[in-house]
Amino acid sequence: MTTYSCVTCGEVLPTKKDFNSHIKKCSNKATIHLPHVNQVITLERNEKGDFICHCSDSGCPRPFKFANNLRAHIKRAGSRWIGDDTKGNSPMEKLDLSYEEEGKAGGPSRVRKHLHDKISQCDSSDEGKAGGPSRASKHSHDDISEGDSSDEGKAGGPSKHLIVEDLGRIPSPDWMIPQDEIMHSPPPPAGDVRMVSPTAHKSAPPQKSPQAPAPPLSSLMSAIQAHNQNAGSVVPSSAQRTQQPQLPLTTAPGLISDGFLDSLNLAVNAEFHFLTCQVCEMALRAGEVKSHLAKIHGRQATYSDMTLKLSMASLEVKEQLPTGITGPRTIVHGLKVFEAMACSHCDFLSRSTERLRKHHSKEHPMEPRPRHWRACKVQHLKESSGVLQTFWEVKDDEERQSQPTAQQALVDSLLKELEPTLEVVQTPLDGRMWHEQVAGKNVKLLRSWVALPKDNDGDIPGLKLAVQAYYRKALSLLDHTHELVLKRLNSPDPTKNGISNTPFHKHLHEATMKQYIIPVVALLAMLIRQQHAGGSFSGSNPNIMELLAVLRMGDEEGPEALQIIHQLLFEVWSTAWKPQGEGEIVDPTERCLALLTLGEDGGFKEPHLVTGIIAKLEYCMRLTFLQEIHHRTQSDPQSEDLDHCLALGSFFVENTQYTFSRLRSLQHRASSLSYDTMSLPQVWWTDTKTWKTMLYRGEQVDFADLCKVFEETEAKLVEAWEQGVLMGEDIRVDYDKIAEDLVNKDVGYSFLSDVRNPELGNRGQLVRHFLEDEETFAHFAMVRQGGIVWNVGALQAWLKKYAELQSLLLLRAQMLSGAPSRGTELTAMTYRNTQTRPTRNLVVLGKHVSLLCQYLKTTALTGKDKLIPHALDAITSDILVQDLALARPFAEIAAKACFPDRPEVVDLYRNHVFVNYDRLFDSKDLSLIMSRHSLPIMHFGLTINSWRHIQTAWKRKLG
Repeated sequence: MTTYSCVTCGEVLPTKKDFNSHIKKCSNKATIHLPHVNQVITLERNEKGDFICHCSDSGCPRPFKFANNLRAHIKRAGSRWIGDDTKGNSPMEKLDLSYEEEGKAGGPSRVRKHLHDKISQCDSSDEGKAGGPSRASKHSHDDISEGDSSDEGKAGGPSKHLIVEDLGRIPSPDWMIPQDEIMHSPPPPAGDVRMVSPTAHKSAPPQKSPQAPAPPLSSLMSAIQAHNQNAGSVVPSSAQRTQQPQLPLTTAPGLISDGFLDSLNLAVNAEFHFLTCQVCEMALRAGEVKSHLAKIHGRQATYSDMTLKLSMASLEVKEQLPTGITGPRTIVHGLKVFEAMACSHCDFLSRSTERLRKHHSKEHPMEPRPRHWRACKVQHLKESSGVLQTFWEVKDDEERQSQPTAQQALVDSLLKELEPTLEVVQTPLDGRMWHEQVAGKNVKLLRSWVALPKDNDGDIPGLKLAVQAYYRKALSLLDHTHELVLKRLNSPDPTKNGISNTPFHKHLHEATMKQYIIPVVALLAMLIRQQHAGGSFSGSNPNIMELLAVLRMGDEEGPEALQIIHQLLFEVWSTAWKPQGEGEIVDPTERCLALLTLGEDGGFKEPHLVTGIIAKLEYCMRLTFLQEIHHRTQSDPQSEDLDHCLALGSFFVENTQYTFSRLRSLQHRASSLSYDTMSLPQVWWTDTKTWKTMLYRGEQVDFADLCKVFEETEAKLVEAWEQGVLMGEDIRVDYDKIAEDLVNKDVGYSFLSDVRNPELGNRGQLVRHFLEDEETFAHFAMVRQGGIVWNVGALQAWLKKYAELQSLLLLRAQMLSGAPSRGTELTAMTYRNTQTRPTRNLVVLGKHVSLLCQYLKTTALTGKDKLIPHALDAITSDILVQDLALARPFAEIAAKACFPDRPEVVDLYRNHVFVNYDRLFDSKDLSLIMSRHSLPIMHFGLTINSWRHIQTAWKRKLG
């Protein structure tokens, strides 16, 4: 077996990996590259085995055990090497130190002192082998001098010059320059470079000749001496600051600065007293200045830390950034102003429409999402995490100038009294007129009763999670329930329509249930808040009040919470609520429904927006009654599920005195009003000759722009396939025709597996190409001990590019295959038969690759599905066939490597047409994809809903 021996210590290592790790620790020499300052350093360990760092950081010199740690320290500090073991350094890079260089043999020692740490008199003399002359460098508090020295080599070679920091060249504030005499060094030798401050052209006085006396700096020396004598005090006291000459200040609107801060492009906010970078327009802590200037602006520290601290102390800069700034308010000077958008229902601000959409879905799920967000201007302290990046709204000068004066406000109030008062008149869903129940009451307070509880809600923490767990348990009972019971649960009016042939079942997507429980969460939150506000209320009974008290005092996430929630909901929905007179809404569920549809202006939602809330309540009520059936079966094993279902049947059918019947009546009336109510058209044609331009809800839509959207998505689709998925490889499956048995129901069958399509059967072609090509194989994997080790990062990146291709295919399938499909059905299509779905959705009808849809609005009425083919365009069809024949097998391998503990992800790639990385697409994803590709061209983001109306209007005129 091959072994490896260390040349330094002689230790024998069994593997090359161990040898490389040992060399890093054992080697006495190391070479380090510092790309941020373009330096290469060669180091040697000292007698203690440490590498000594001589960088410009204030904490150095300091020892490091390993060279990698030393390199990381320099990179993190943003400093530069100031020792004598660098390559390619100009004299400018060495002007922050005083040191002597050693001769080749027996040379002198090196003395290095930091000016801001200690300034003292220092003597140093070294002799070479031939007894060369000594060399001295003396520093005093008020006099700085530089002496000449020379070192002899082995044969009395040329001397090396001592480089001393030229304090006369440091740009210093005027208040630090008293009239003390300073002795300066003679001019440097020929070929040396004298450092000039980067900001000398605007802040430092004109440079004089080397022989001319430079501005004295004894006040700076005095400050440093005082700092050394009082090491415990970082910032001078207020008494000491008052004795010092005041710094000449420069002011801008809302900002304070001085010559020193100006040289660093820094300023101080006059209102909150924090540092700001005037280039980046962001806030900085005091300790972040050096790293910010080095990493962001590439400016290394050419100043003393004490100078910065004295300047900040004189301007009373605070150590911490202010985190309590709120808006709307005037502009905070020194910070950048951003264009942003605001939530219509709370004070949430964001620059991203996607974040606003997610916020609205989470915090205001019962409110319709606005088509346009309110534009505003915002600021924050800096791009960071936590409170430092929290936005607040600001008003610009024009807004402040446009604010009315007291006289104007008085005139406006008088004119407003002349305006006619508009009364909210709506078609009621029932005879009691919901709007009469809110007349003269605080609308904001009423809406707060049904607001969804937040995680930190003191009254009902964890209520939403508990309700989710409750209905998750209820859904699990569906598989253990007799089919006839499920049919009866799904038959709201058995007397009129008989028993439904469709059993009560789960939703297609699990995430749908999270939206369906929202009205139930609002109902429980309303009951708990009303009970907490003052005891009994209309529609309450002792059982409900007792359960509410237990639920509120208990732990909503505890084991007993689910049972309490069930008892409470069953008590509410199995009680025959009787009117109390005066038209008051007694049924808590109906009261909750009324408040959920109440708008901020005191009006109620249109009837077609109410039907969805009622449908969600009905579904959850059926699940609650299913749980009650199983509870009774467990307590009475002698009876069957069907017996208990018949005993509870009056609770979930129409024309009874219970809540379910009441909701069904409201549902019928809302549907009738939606169909009978006249409404203005959403589409208005502005071109009645060629029908190429329309207004959709006020937004102009041009047919030419729509064609351009299709052209660009086609180009993006081809690029995503050739460059993203195939990675530039020229590989393709050629076919003239595709044979398929449309009536074949075998599990796993598709046109790809049909033996009559041999060119499509070789599905491992791309896999072999990727793994046989050395460069591509090295990108995705490596061979270790006879097995393949996958590069998971590279596979994940490829899967994300593959998801982008899938999103473009999904978009074109929705917009270019005839009438738009239902989003939920389109995103869940399969390309081959499965055990649970024997009818695949991707088929070949003659020469047309088509998607088979089954959903119709009449399906719920007729109880029958219909197959509706949607033929794809030529480009989409060909790339989809190439994708399934070539790329999908490699995608399955990549998914298995990236998600080893999630076999369901591999099943998605194995069976479904469209896959979004590790999940299926949903309707929101499809609307977002459509909006992302249409907004830059049409200046209007298409969605599933808007495209359905626009496409239908053009189909009627041009089709």
